[in-house]
Amino acid sequence: MPKKTDACRAQSINATVPSIDCCPIGLWKAMIVDPNEPIALIPIEDACPESFAQFGDLVEPPVGGGRVTIPTSLTPAITDGGPTLTFITLSPATLEIERSAKLERHPFSVQVFIPLGDAPMVCIVANDGSPTERGGSSLRAFRTRQGQAVVLREGTWHLGMMCEGEEMVAATFIYRLANGEDTETLPLKTQLRLFSSSTD
Repeated sequence: MPKKTDACRAQSINATVPSIDCCPIGLWKAMIVDPNEPIALIPIEDACPESFAQFGDLVEPPVGGGRVTIPTSLTPAITDGGPTLTFITLSPATLEIERSAKLERHPFSVQVFIPLGDAPMVCIVANDGSPTERGGSSLRAFRTRQGQAVVLREGTWHLGMMCEGEEMVAATFIYRLANGEDTETLPLKTQLRLFSSSTD
């Protein structure tokens, strides 16, 4: 396993977890959730290629603009369909994510998220298998750098992409199958509480 650099090393969850009240004003927006429901604590890691490799790739924008190579092939094994480019509005990341939220994955297609603003994106992903069987223990949250694009591999479970600060428009590319069978969803079985693990 590659050695993690300081930029991508996340703090482990310890006995003292930041509360909603002590988070920087304007950085996170909090939602009120049912205190009687189980909560999984998820640290938000600064994304880097080594820590994100099992979920996909990160694409850095070249200084001054230019063409970049995407490490992962965007053409699926099943080509009965066509590529689509969609413009979406990312909601500000919340500290609390209710269990009514749904994970989704695309078993046959790679999905790309390209930010069209300056805010970092917040990406919550899960290991292979059925993440809800283990509550939130298989989920990981990543914070991208400004301008950094995210390429999710086929079959990667993920929540809806979010961003820091205010709403931001992003472009998402995916090869959609004609029969519409390339999207699977799972409801969360626990509430999630996110907290920043950045050492900056």
